[in-house]
Amino acid sequence: MPAPHASLILDCVCLIYFDTFHGVKVHTNDFCGHPPWMENSISYINPVGNFTKSDSNNSVLISLFNQHRQFYQSYQPVFTDGSKSLNHVGCAFLTNGHIIGYKLHSFTSVFFSEITAVYFAFKYIDEYAIRKSILYTDSMSLLESLRSSSTRNPLIKEVKNFYRHLLSKGARILFSWVPSHVGITGNELADKSAKSATEFLTRPIVYADVRSAVNQWCHCQWPKKWNMETNNKLHVIKPVLSHWVRKLNRRCDVVLTRLRIGHTRLTHKYLLFAESSPTCSHCGDILTVKHILTDCVAVNRRRLRSTVQQWTGEITKLTAIHSFNWLKNQRRGFETVHGLLKPGGEAAFFFALDSPYYDGMIVTGSNPKFLPYFEVGWKLLINVFVDWIN
Repeated sequence: MPAPHASLILDCVCLIYFDTFHGVKVHTNDFCGHPPWMENSISYINPVGNFTKSDSNNSVLISLFNQHRQFYQSYQPVFTDGSKSLNHVGCAFLTNGHIIGYKLHSFTSVFFSEITAVYFAFKYIDEYAIRKSILYTDSMSLLESLRSSSTRNPLIKEVKNFYRHLLSKGARILFSWVPSHVGITGNELADKSAKSATEFLTRPIVYADVRSAVNQWCHCQWPKKWNMETNNKLHVIKPVLSHWVRKLNRRCDVVLTRLRIGHTRLTHKYLLFAESSPTCSHCGDILTVKHILTDCVAVNRRRLRSTVQQWTGEITKLTAIHSFNWLKNQRRGFETVHGLLKPGGEAAFFFALDSPYYDGMIVTGSNPKFLPYFEVGWKLLINVFVDWIN
């Protein structure tokens, strides 16, 4: 089951999404826009070169960025950033002492917020006729999308169109990546502003973000609905929703699925021939997959052997109290326990070496006349053995 705080987060997400479904406008995609063979090539600068955040000190990265700024000091720096948390999505850009930030719709992705910040930075450059500027962002995925000529994202196309518009007016605009949260002042201020923006910006949302939000809302509702299906037989098989572990081939998956839901030719072919439901030839109970695998006394020996094989060489310590008295072949029992232990494993036993009581019980329990009376006892013995190996 999910942790309490995880359930609380899911409840909050569901509430937020449910209240904000109304009035959502989806961004349309213009398939007849600028042809890709006429697009301007967009590249970006990496001022820190081969240095990485994980392997470099922040002071080294800041020093490299300052050297970069000295080389491009004639270009006005414009820092952009986007932010997304559980209950807030925002974007911001900073240039020439001005910080402008907007709060975005809760459906908005981080990528949407990043590209929105770039779009409004372009509008600022256009409004104030800035001739030479360089845009800094810590989103490498955004820069790669701008450089690509095959993107279908309508926002990327919108920014590229605006970029061509600015170039046609004589503006020179460069793009640069900067590492986030290393102490670069402009990037830190833009990030802080994006996280605290309060002015709500109404803009259409791209289809991918709306679809992602709807999927997340459905996944929030799914466990709640499933938890109410207590009378559904499949709920017992799968009380907590998660993916099954897939096997190497389809045949194995088919067999496991049929065993899980209990639908097999042996137990359900009577439905095809309009017959009565089959019963166990040993117990007289209704024949089901669960009965065969966990309940039927007739296959206890095979069930126990399968359990032993599963745990061979996996046990570190094993304790048995008054258990080996019931074994007809105690030598074989010791050999089995030795096979269960890991190299260097330990085992402790407490039992009577010789007692006519246990021999008599084994003989009596093997008699078909008295077998039903020992059913509970044999089940208990199996459960004790399973407790050993756990």
